[in-house]
Amino acid sequence: MKILLQRTLNAKVVVENNTVGEIEQGIVLFVGFCFEDINKSIDQYKKIIHKILLLRIFEDENQKMNFSVLDKKFQILIVSQFTLCGDPYKGNRPSFTNALKIDLAEIQYNEFIKLFKQEFLSLYKKKYQENCNPNDYIQQGKFRANMKIYLIHDGPVTFFLEF
Repeated sequence: MKILLQRTLNAKVVVENNTVGEIEQGIVLFVGFCFEDINKSIDQYKKIIHKILLLRIFEDENQKMNFSVLDKKFQILIVSQFTLCGDPYKGNRPSFTNALKIDLAEIQYNEFIKLFKQEFLSLYKKKYQENCNPNDYIQQGKFRANMKIYLIHDGPVTFFLEF
């Protein structure tokens, strides 16, 4: 799995002139499922989800990155991005043989979203001692769609996570 994480002031996904996901300040995750991801365990996925939710990438009053997306109660937009698993180094046309086949990738993506919301809710409850609706914090793109992504990159702050 490869994830490009970008801090944003706001972002949205538009499919056929309809907004399908939109957030205010927070992070955008472009997620690519690669061939080897089919063998990953739930615990491995939980580990990367916790890393994302607890990664301190938002500044405090001293301009130090001391707050996570969870600390700030910011939002998250998750977008499928199979091209992250592409290999652009041989020839001039990228090869996508390392990307998970589309039907399997869709299953992985939907399971990842479901698990992401469960883990978000669990960490949120633990931190704030209250319930929330994960859908208020986590939005997503549309798998297999030609998406238009609009975002205002904050910083810019970008991280590439691969596991």
